[in-house]
Amino acid sequence: MTEAGKQKLKTGLLLLLGAAAVWLFLTYVLKWVLPFVIALIIAGLLNPAIGALERRLRVRRGFAAFVCIFAALLLLGAAVGAVVWRVIFEIQELIRRMPELLTGFSRTLGTLGDKLMGVLERAPESVQRFLAQQLESAARSGSQWAMTLTERLLGWLSRTAGALPSVMLGVVTTVLATFFTAVSYERIRGFCKRQIPRSFHGHVSRLRAAALVTFGKWLKAQLLLMLITFCELAVAFCVLRVQYAVVLALVIALLDALPVLGTGMILVPWAAVKLLDGAYAFGAGLLVTYAVVVVVHNCVEPKLVSAQLGLDPLVTLASIYVGFRAAGVAGMILFPVGAVAVRQLHRAGYIRLWR
Repeated sequence: MTEAGKQKLKTGLLLLLGAAAVWLFLTYVLKWVLPFVIALIIAGLLNPAIGALERRLRVRRGFAAFVCIFAALLLLGAAVGAVVWRVIFEIQELIRRMPELLTGFSRTLGTLGDKLMGVLERAPESVQRFLAQQLESAARSGSQWAMTLTERLLGWLSRTAGALPSVMLGVVTTVLATFFTAVSYERIRGFCKRQIPRSFHGHVSRLRAAALVTFGKWLKAQLLLMLITFCELAVAFCVLRVQYAVVLALVIALLDALPVLGTGMILVPWAAVKLLDGAYAFGAGLLVTYAVVVVVHNCVEPKLVSAQLGLDPLVTLASIYVGFRAAGVAGMILFPVGAVAVRQLHRAGYIRLWR
């Protein structure tokens, strides 16, 4: 084997070992060191600001790190506080309107019951018996489902309350680790750099830069998809004369960014309730809106992501589908990014998977 072949084989083995190490870290180690990983990321993001404050004000790095971290926590706290305040306000509004909503829900159930009774009265006796059995079975299933849901909710609340001390410990550890990491960031960075052979410094820097660019392009594609969904929903809600159309469209567009939820979790039940309540035009409008959003999303996403990441649309679609089948929501994000990383490694000559 030639010297160049040996070098490529060595590089391939190192990359394979690196991928295995990353997988083991994410699977088994990350949960134990998550506060310190978060601290390292935050310290890296704040490092330019800390360095600038240290140079301009001629203060110690510890003081500059404290000021920057305190400012970041203040902004984060203000944002979280605003969200919590808004949630509390909406809950209060919901409680205030609860009698009206319950009255409307009871009226909808009554209308549905009257329609079912009309169907039963006109149906043959055998069909009436069958439908009565099915309704009785559905009522028993609904009761069991409600009991199961209540038990799970109580269990979730109990687990959440039990996890609060652990969460608080994690938050305090993350804040302290962020401060200590920010103070010693350059020394920690130098230590990590010394553990990598000098011959790989340039490769690691290029791969790091490529990974950041790839993630930035993926994030840009997702934001564009959210903007398209928001515009579709805002226009549809304005046509349907929905109150708070823009705010509601923004909330549903944010939910649509999470593949587990999506617009269907809101629009489909909403349309079903309106159809049962007799608002056929409004319910049909919501269903048409949902269909348009789904079709546009499924058509645009592969092309948009491929345009941002530089992948072929078919490869992008395959990466999204295989990622979802293999690892769920996380796979839909990681597999396209991984495909870009493999392509870049191939172009750089580190690996040869195709010609």
